[in-house]
Amino acid sequence: MSAKPAIHIFSKSNCNFCTRAKHLLQQEGLDYIEHDVEQSPAMVAASSYYSGSMNLPQIFIGNQHINGAEDLEALQKSGLLKSLLANADGEISLDSTLEEQWVAGAEDFTLANVLDKADPTEMLDDAENVLILNFYKPVFGFSAVTYDYMAVWPDAYKSCALSNVFPTFMLVMEQLGPMALASFTYTASHTQGCTYCTVHAATTGALGTDGQPKAIKALRAAREGNPGPDNPYSALDVALAELVEQATLNKVTDDQISKITELANAAAQDPQQAIEAAALGGHIMGILNVFNDLLNVDIEGDLATLAVEELGIEGGRHGALESNPDNLVNLDLPAPELSLEDALAARREKANDWQNIALQALGYVPGWLNDWPESLRPVFTALYTDLMAEVQVSAELKHLVARTSAIAKGHAALAASAAVSAHHVAEDKDRAIERIKHCFVAATHQSDSDLFNPAEKLALRLAWLSAQTPIVTPAQFVKPLTDHFSTHQIIELVVACGIACSAQRMAATMQFPLSAGEETFCRENGIETDVLLLKYPLIRS
Repeated sequence: MSAKPAIHIFSKSNCNFCTRAKHLLQQEGLDYIEHDVEQSPAMVAASSYYSGSMNLPQIFIGNQHINGAEDLEALQKSGLLKSLLANADGEISLDSTLEEQWVAGAEDFTLANVLDKADPTEMLDDAENVLILNFYKPVFGFSAVTYDYMAVWPDAYKSCALSNVFPTFMLVMEQLGPMALASFTYTASHTQGCTYCTVHAATTGALGTDGQPKAIKALRAAREGNPGPDNPYSALDVALAELVEQATLNKVTDDQISKITELANAAAQDPQQAIEAAALGGHIMGILNVFNDLLNVDIEGDLATLAVEELGIEGGRHGALESNPDNLVNLDLPAPELSLEDALAARREKANDWQNIALQALGYVPGWLNDWPESLRPVFTALYTDLMAEVQVSAELKHLVARTSAIAKGHAALAASAAVSAHHVAEDKDRAIERIKHCFVAATHQSDSDLFNPAEKLALRLAWLSAQTPIVTPAQFVKPLTDHFSTHQIIELVVACGIACSAQRMAATMQFPLSAGEETFCRENGIETDVLLLKYPLIRS
C-alpha cells in the first residue's frame, strides 16, 4: 500500500480562513505541514508559484491544489474529501534550491507593459467612436487607459460601450438614481480587488458640489452603521450594496434576497426591479474589472491622488500615471454624427431577433439569457455572441475559457451553457466533448493530456486566474502568453474572460438554474455538472 500523500498548507497568523482549514484537517485526523508565509518570504513565493493566487490558505494534498478553506470545507461536507485523499499522489517540491524559480515565477507580470496599444483619439473617422469620445470628454476629460488596450479590437471597444456600459448605466440611473449606480460600481470593483475600477467608481460617481467623492463616503458610513441624519443611503440601499458584494463572490443567499424583498416592500419599491438594478450594476463592472486586472493597467494620476487623499484607496498592484491624460482636453473633436439615443436604438434594433442570434452563435438559447433583464436582453445577447465569436482566436477556445472561469467560480449553469456552445462551434464534435470534459484539468496543470496544445493550456490558465478574487498574474502563467499569442489575440482572450465574469455576476444575483436543455446535453454526453467534482477530478478516479 502506497504512503499517504503529504498535505501542505500555506498560511499566516490572524487569518480566519487559515484557522478554519487547519481545524478541519485536525478534525479529520489528518497530519499536515504548515508553512507560515509571515516567517518566510520564500514560502510567499512558493504559495503563489504553485497556486496562482495570493490568497491564504493555499492547500495541497499531494500535488492536488485545494483553493482555500471554503473548498476544503465543501469537500468535507459533501463526503468527497476521503475520496480525494485516497486518489491523491505526488507532492509539490519545496526544496530550498528552487527559491529563485519560485520568486521569478510568482512575480506579478504586467501584460500592459508588453502589449501594443491603439489610441481611440486617432480613430476619428468612426462615427461610433466619435460619439464615445464626446461622451467621455465632459465626464473624464480623457479617454481612459483601459481603452488604449481594448481599442486594439475596435469592435469590442465600441460594443462594450454602446451595447453594455452606456445602456446599463442609463437603466440603473433611471431605476434607482446616480447614488445607487455609484454604490454598485464601487462595491463590485472593491470586492473584486480591482483598484483601477475602484478608483474610477469612487472618484467619478455622484460627486458632491465640491467635486469630492460624496457617494462613497456616505456609503461607507451607512455600511458601518454610522450614517448620520443626512446620509442618502437607506437600509435598502445598504442591503443592495451587500448583494452586489456577494454576487461578485458568487455567495448570494436566499436570506439576502428575502431581506431585500422585505425592505423594498416597506419602502414601496418594486423588489424585483431593485434586485435587477443591483445585478446590472455589479455585472457591468465584471468585464472591466477582469480586463483591467489581467492587464494590470496604470491608474490615471489625478484620480489616483484624489482616491488616496479623500478615501484612502491605494493603487495596490496597479501603478499610477503622473497625472491624468490630456488626450481629450485639447482635442478638437468633431461633433458626433449620431446622438447617443439613436446609436443605442440602432444597436437594439440590430439585436431585436436575439433568440435567433443566440441560436446561430451558441447552438441554442441559453436558460440564463432567457432570464436576463428583458430590456437589455437583446443587446447583451448580441454583445456576448459577438465577443465570443471567432476573430483571431477560435470560438471553441473562447467558450472553453468561459467554462473554465465558470467552474472556478462555482457557476454550474454557466459552465454547462459554455459546454453546449463549445460543442456547437467545434469542427470535431467528438474531440470537443473530451475537451469540454478536461478543460479545467488542463487549466490547473493536473494533466499532460494532448487534447490541448501549450498555447490553449495557457489561455485556460488565464481563465482560471481571471476567476480569482483578487486577480494576480504570476509570471510563470502569464508571461508565456506573449510567446504564443499576438496582442490582438491576448485582448480577445482577456475580453472573453471579462464577459464570462459579467454573466457570472448576473447569474449569481438572479440565481439562474441549469436549464433542461443544458442538463440533457451534459447527461447524454457524460459531462459532469457538479462544479466540485469538476474542480477536483481525483474524486472520480
